[in-house]
Amino acid sequence: MNAPTIDKPAGAQLGQWLDATRCGQAVLNSCFSAEHVDVIQRAATVDIVATIDPSGVKDRVARSTGVYLARAFVDTGDLEEACSRASGNGLVQYRWFPAGDKLRSDG
Repeated sequence: MNAPTIDKPAGAQLGQWLDATRCGQAVLNSCFSAEHVDVIQRAATVDIVATIDPSGVKDRVARSTGVYLARAFVDTGDLEEACSRASGNGLVQYRWFPAGDKLRSDG
């Protein structure tokens, strides 16, 4: 089975909406690729946590990891740290994508 294609217009529209609402952080609990995140971040300066799996993320995994992420976020107040905890430091396909301006300011 081939990986699904990225619907760039929909990703760009989501990015535009996130930008218009001044959303600083977002969670994509079922995402097919980092390319999808890139399309969104080209339209919005937003930190994103995403489950990345080309074959799709099973509902059970997305739900349980999302609950753990929410609990970790409430506990820490830091989405990046919450992502690290929820992913078991990378064991689950949960990834942190900092906003592009943060990447530029660090380099």
